[in-house]
Amino acid sequence: MRRLTAATALVFVFGCETAPGRAPAPTPTMPTTLASGAPHDATVPQANASATPPGGARDVRVDTVRLEGSREAFVLRGARGEDRIVFLHGLCGHGMGYLQSFQFAAARHGLAVAPNGDVACSGPWRSWSGKLDSIEQQIENAFAAAGGPDPHQMTLIGYSLGATRAQALAAAHKDRYDALVLIAAPAAPSPNKLGHLRAAAMMAGSRDRKDAMKLAVKSFQRAGIPSRFFELPGAAHGEMGPEAERVMGEVLDWVDVQPRKP
Repeated sequence: MRRLTAATALVFVFGCETAPGRAPAPTPTMPTTLASGAPHDATVPQANASATPPGGARDVRVDTVRLEGSREAFVLRGARGEDRIVFLHGLCGHGMGYLQSFQFAAARHGLAVAPNGDVACSGPWRSWSGKLDSIEQQIENAFAAAGGPDPHQMTLIGYSLGATRAQALAAAHKDRYDALVLIAAPAAPSPNKLGHLRAAAMMAGSRDRKDAMKLAVKSFQRAGIPSRFFELPGAAHGEMGPEAERVMGEVLDWVDVQPRKP
């Protein structure tokens, strides 16, 4: 991804760079980051414009769907796999660009949704409350809008504040989430109440702090949960970096080969 000189989403406790000014509302075709003055994590990273759709998958795209209460979510179209994937952005962020940044890798595995947060920031940016029922309802509504059945055994991906909410959701809804992908969480994630997981991938950008996520890998492994660290090359906090398609594809491949628990 490239920065706009006129002006990336999964808290700013550590490893967060100052976001550079306000960008226009996101569009699917414009690589976008914020310029200076925006809140931390207020980012809309977009798909790498140079990425070539694998296998000629030109039908893969991310659509906006409207939910009740003037909320919105972003839904991946053209999915070919059977998995179900959820992405939660970070503080004052936006789900569209994150999902676009690895849309082809996600489509190969299955249907993916990225609801926008349940708390308004400024402009199009959103954040997450601590109300897990509200977040869970948005996820359910997003899948309903995507035209799919109410899913279970999903992979839940969270970036920064979204990673904190993802961990809490997985602990509260064990029947719905059996795999976690946590990116640049504000503190080392804990395996407490997560013994049902079949996989827990930890991630951070090469330009972000990585120690907490690597520490989490060890604690999850000690708890008997398969865990592995993955790095996003060239990415600072809030960014997915120029190799998001490749790396996220590797992450989802790794999750898929972990056996489901009875």
